[in-house]
Amino acid sequence: MKSTIAKKRIMFAICVIPALAVFLYFVAVPFLETFYYCFTDWNGMTKTYNFIGFKNFEKIFRDKIFWLSLKNNVKFCVWGGLLTFGIGIFNAVLITQSNLKEKNVYKILFFIPQILSIVAVAAIWKFIYNPEWGILNGLLDTVGLGTLKHTWLGEKSTVVGALIVVWVWISVGFYMVLFIAAIEGISKDVFEAATIDGASSWQQFWTITFPLIAETTKTCVIFFLINAFTGVYSLVKTMTEGGPAHGSEVVTSYMYNQAFVRSKFGLGTAMGVTMVVLVAILSAILLIATRKKDAE
Repeated sequence: MKSTIAKKRIMFAICVIPALAVFLYFVAVPFLETFYYCFTDWNGMTKTYNFIGFKNFEKIFRDKIFWLSLKNNVKFCVWGGLLTFGIGIFNAVLITQSNLKEKNVYKILFFIPQILSIVAVAAIWKFIYNPEWGILNGLLDTVGLGTLKHTWLGEKSTVVGALIVVWVWISVGFYMVLFIAAIEGISKDVFEAATIDGASSWQQFWTITFPLIAETTKTCVIFFLINAFTGVYSLVKTMTEGGPAHGSEVVTSYMYNQAFVRSKFGLGTAMGVTMVVLVAILSAILLIATRKKDAE
């Protein structure tokens, strides 16, 4: 018996220790080093650097482009979140409550953008937004709304909104599937009883569906919050590279430019630490607020 347990422990160690060592070396250690380098003037190339205290953070808080980048992240979070969850929940309710035979087809169609590479997504939407022969401006011309045409990715007034639309298009399918799973986990007897009592579909949604998928919604909101600060970099990089004139810059793209383009790794890591702390605080506030509401 003891030899069997010992063999299992040895096998467990053989399987886990290599993976743990790789994780510690390539993820955990660099992550912790970031909190040290953010207090230095390291350029990322040489072995020598100076400890400069909080000067990098002072530069960040005086940097107008950083605040513009943070503002754009907030726009992705707020407007992107409202649209993503609104469309996602609406589609989830529509699919679960209907008798359509093509339910699985709709799930797949909405989920396809999630599995496309970001390069493919950028190519598709650059074609749609092209000011000369793009689909969007062509459609506006066709319906007599040519005055609304824009250089969608080339104007500061429209570029963030255009990118948010793409972000929502990518994200909706993923969250819709999660909401569908949550709604399908609710007993049908509850809805049948509500229907017998004369509750309308709208009343059933607000009094039954929405409260019972609250835990899933909370998880989705936190995940979206994190993704709105860390995941939009690839979209911005492939579609606009932060332009025009930093109009679509987000914290991660600005951080990349400072660290890898301008060789200001100390400043770049300080931006990264600032973003991590900010996201952690927002997530904690959200968790505490929802727990208090659940307790009530």
